[in-house]
Amino acid sequence: MKKYYLLFIVLILSSCNNDDTPKDDGAATEKVLQGKWSWTSTTNGVDGTITTPETEKKTILLEFSGTNFKKYIDGTLTINTTFEVVTKQVTGEPPTQTLVIGGYYQISNKKAQTVPTHSSEGIKINGTKLNLNKTCNKCNSSEYVRLQ
Repeated sequence: MKKYYLLFIVLILSSCNNDDTPKDDGAATEKVLQGKWSWTSTTNGVDGTITTPETEKKTILLEFSGTNFKKYIDGTLTINTTFEVVTKQVTGEPPTQTLVIGGYYQISNKKAQTVPTHSSEGIKINGTKLNLNKTCNKCNSSEYVRLQ
């Protein structure tokens, strides 16, 4: 009988988990992401060309509020949708946080159209800087600065 008690205790103890690592569900990043971000540059992933608001003669503003995402180009609302931050695992690489923009309305030339796809971009926030990387080989990387 003592053997059964000992076996039972061993089973109970072996089922315990000492993993104190908090699970990052993206909520902390979503909280830090809140606010307005102004585009400062984009680096082309193929040839390394850098474009800026000055070279392109346009401004881009991203706005995150709750789970809502808006994109303005030259002050005109062009995308109005929802977003979430998820952790994605690519084989052979560490997990990365990814900004997922839902299927959205894109407004151009005063016409609204539904774009039925999702956009995924790797996301990194360092202080007042936001870096978004398209999730493909040799894709563009854009940098934004937080507006106060």
